[in-house]
Amino acid sequence: MSEKKVRGSLLNSYTKYIKKKWGGDGLKECAKVIGMNPDDISAKEWYGLELSIKILECVNEKGGQEHIEKCGGEVLQDIGAIAYLIKLSDMGTVLKRATTQGYDSSFNFGKCSFQIIDKNNALIKLEDHSESELMCLAWIGSIMGAMKLKKLNGKVTEKQCQLKGAGFCEFEVHWE
Repeated sequence: MSEKKVRGSLLNSYTKYIKKKWGGDGLKECAKVIGMNPDDISAKEWYGLELSIKILECVNEKGGQEHIEKCGGEVLQDIGAIAYLIKLSDMGTVLKRATTQGYDSSFNFGKCSFQIIDKNNALIKLEDHSESELMCLAWIGSIMGAMKLKKLNGKVTEKQCQLKGAGFCEFEVHWE
């Protein structure tokens, strides 16, 4: 199997969140941890998964798990065209795009799928994705961010976790 990689645009969203929340000093601290200047991350390039995890660890160190979810939620809001399309689409369509096009454009590994249960519920399944609990929290945050853009109330509940011995991660999504 080839090296697991993530798109630079995802990393840029994470570092933008760090700068927004903790300023230039927070970003400089993160640069020391990741061993590079975040400004050198190109949105179109692919980077090793470990860089993504290190950036999420910076967020966790500064603000805890709550900020990992918020950081994940900012990813969708950071991409104007996607944010606009989310606002226009129903939640089922949003989840379909996030699990097909969105996932494949951000990660070169694993598989993401979804199943609509009814008009207010869905299941999302991530296979061979999670290398860190922080990745799961960021994923939950991105789904919550989509609901926020749509002005929907809801929650995301982890039902199964690959890191805890399950064959895959599964999240139940409920919205109103």
